[in-house]
Amino acid sequence: EKNVDLINIDIKEAKEVIKHAYSSLKEGSWLVIYSPHVNQVIEVREELKNYNFTQVETVENLVREWQYTLTLRPKTKGIVHTGFLTFARKLE
Repeated sequence: EKNVDLINIDIKEAKEVIKHAYSSLKEGSWLVIYSPHVNQVIEVREELKNYNFTQVETVENLVREWQYTLTLRPKTKGIVHTGFLTFARKLE
């Protein structure tokens, strides 16, 4: 597809499809890439440098359960999941 407003990538080898995403995005639109590991974030950010993206930002997302007894608070123990979202805006 061409001239799209937003592309979301959630695959292991995201860096390999950035070039295709770039050609499909219209000017001013966004690319969002999910990475479960820091190493993938580094690869993605390095690949983004090869294209005319701006406003590149990576945020960590943390998911943890909360408990409600007499008060509402995060659970003291549990399996916590983290992931990273990298945002990049295409300029031409």
